[in-house]
Amino acid sequence: MSKLVGAELATVTVVVLLLTSCSSKEQLRYRVVKNPMGGGVVLAHDLPALQALLTPRSVPPSSAALIPNGAKAITLDRKYLRGGRLVEPYAANTYDMIRDRAVQVELIEIRDGPFQYSVGWAQSSCLQPDFPYL
Repeated sequence: MSKLVGAELATVTVVVLLLTSCSSKEQLRYRVVKNPMGGGVVLAHDLPALQALLTPRSVPPSSAALIPNGAKAITLDRKYLRGGRLVEPYAANTYDMIRDRAVQVELIEIRDGPFQYSVGWAQSSCLQPDFPYL
């Protein structure tokens, strides 16, 4: 019975250590570009380019850069694109956001690859947290 208690204690300790190591605000800012559709993410450098990228059947502007999947990035800011404007995050449930047609976007800086130090806006759904210890 002491082995079972020891194993449970070890599991709880590992989970607590994992959660406390993941909770740093600095670590939560690190992202990996991961577009579920493949091919990478188009990085918009300004608001008109971002609006063009999120408009269905639009041509990406020439100022946009294609960032390949797997590129490391860091989040600098997080906003919502609603009605053609960038707005602060607001307390709403999923239905309110769908009704308002708000899309969560992040201002990111690419940390590796050919576009290193490029800064621009990308849709949050194409960015995943980067936790190297998981």
